[in-house]
Amino acid sequence: MKRKTIGYVSGLSLDLPACKNRLIPIIEKIILEGNQIVIYSPTKSKLNINNNSITYICLNISSDNSNNFYIRSIYELITSFKIMKIAYKQKHDLLIVGIPSIFNLFFSKRIKSRQYIDIRDLVWNYIQTSNPFHRLIRFFFTKLARNRLSVFDIIICTNKSEYNYLKKFLNIDKKRIYLLRNGISKTQFSDLSRIKTSTIKFDSMRPKISYIGNIGSAQHLQTYLYAARNISEMDFNIVGHGREFKKINYLTKSMNIKNVKLTNRLEWSDVLNIYKESDILFAQLTANFSGAVPSKLYEYLSSGRYIIYAGCGEAKTFLSEFNHNTVISPLDKNELINAIYSVIESKIYTEVSESNRKKIEAEYIREVMVKNFYERYLSF
Repeated sequence: MKRKTIGYVSGLSLDLPACKNRLIPIIEKIILEGNQIVIYSPTKSKLNINNNSITYICLNISSDNSNNFYIRSIYELITSFKIMKIAYKQKHDLLIVGIPSIFNLFFSKRIKSRQYIDIRDLVWNYIQTSNPFHRLIRFFFTKLARNRLSVFDIIICTNKSEYNYLKKFLNIDKKRIYLLRNGISKTQFSDLSRIKTSTIKFDSMRPKISYIGNIGSAQHLQTYLYAARNISEMDFNIVGHGREFKKINYLTKSMNIKNVKLTNRLEWSDVLNIYKESDILFAQLTANFSGAVPSKLYEYLSSGRYIIYAGCGEAKTFLSEFNHNTVISPLDKNELINAIYSVIESKIYTEVSESNRKKIEAEYIREVMVKNFYERYLSF
């Protein structure tokens, strides 16, 4: 079989957990099948895979952490223009374009070889419509997205909500849309599935609740801080990084919240220790992101720990397939406090859910899902 060259344009820095967790199983499968992979990245970060079959073409631009929508958009526009221009100058048997970074989509064009797009977020739908100018931007971006998506042979998405939206939005044959869910790697699942029952053995010990993931506006962790301030008998972790990290750090100190430990992004071995010492896991997405499923939920479920999720839409539907969790409205401080107290008083958090682990293992292991995708769309 002829050795193929497959290009992948990353919309984000490769050191971001959501990005590398999505990419690594795909890259490993491409290499395993004897093919060459060329990765186009906006930053100098690389994946932790040492193989001669991987070539990196990096712009070496530093990551943009600005909270300003316009500054961030200009940065992404310039970066996408440069990276897509470089990618289109190269020869590939297949080019895969990754978003978020909506401008990667906007600078896409029809080419002679095969071309797929990996949509991890319907970013044009997340633009706030609080003022007329933002509504105009969203209208324009939506029109442009529909037009640009037509240049791709296959459109890849991550959940049922995105799949159904794209099928209706584009009015195309469902064979051109593939649902490649997020999930968890075999190694991470194996590590998390070995976690035993809660570390809390006596009533005198303090339960611990943890948030692990991106720290951004979509997570709005102010709600979590408010709950921590009002539940002094528990300890709270925040582990991760993002555009709101400095803000959350400032609020924690200015509100003098003593029972919150804020930690930057950690190596996996250290994250695993956080899971082991946690009794309850928390996650939240605001209603603007109702079509998304946080990839961190697959880790949470693999740990077997009790989950409190504040959100609606697709993630709420997803969690309804599992047990050992409570779903509440996003941004509701009092509802979160009541949910935490209810879980603590019931002592349900002292056990782990083996049924959740079994379902994740059966349906959401990344390598298995990538294998199915490869056999259908990459073994051409």
